Amino acid sequence: MKKSSEGGSLPENAIAKKALDSLRQIEEETAKQKAQQLDGLREAIGNIDSRIRELEVQRQQVLDTMSRITGKPAPSARRPRSDHSEVRERVVRWLTGHAGTWYHSSELQTEFPELQEVVSVAMFLKKPIEEGTVKVDKTGGNRNTRYTAAA
Repeated sequence: MKKSSEGGSLPENAIAKKALDSLRQIEEETAKQKAQQLDGLREAIGNIDSRIRELEVQRQQVLDTMSRITGKPAPSARRPRSDHSEVRERVVRWLTGHAGTWYHSSELQTEFPELQEVVSVAMFLKKPIEEGTVKVDKTGGNRNTRYTAAA
């Protein structure tokens, strides 16, 4: 049974629609906040990882100094293999958000400081390129390679 618009009350379907719109808006805001929090946490992990690498270098320097004093060889620490899958996902998600715009490697490295330590952005993005989520433009040659999200 619908209520009439007399007396300032809305029909039942208008109230339900308004409630659904409010709920959708709340869900969108929550999703945005979660994405911002995740980006902040990922950035914090990147900062921690870079600090760990700095400390490892300092540790090796101290061990080398101790070995010079003692005359015994310093134990060398093997560097753990890098896992860039999380950064790769972020780059692909960012490119998807900027679909239609082409970016050079240097621009991606500026946007994502974690890519500074990557030797080749082309190799870094090899898997998404093979999957078809990232497109490559090499018309300017290897030194002028550009990347964008696949449509």
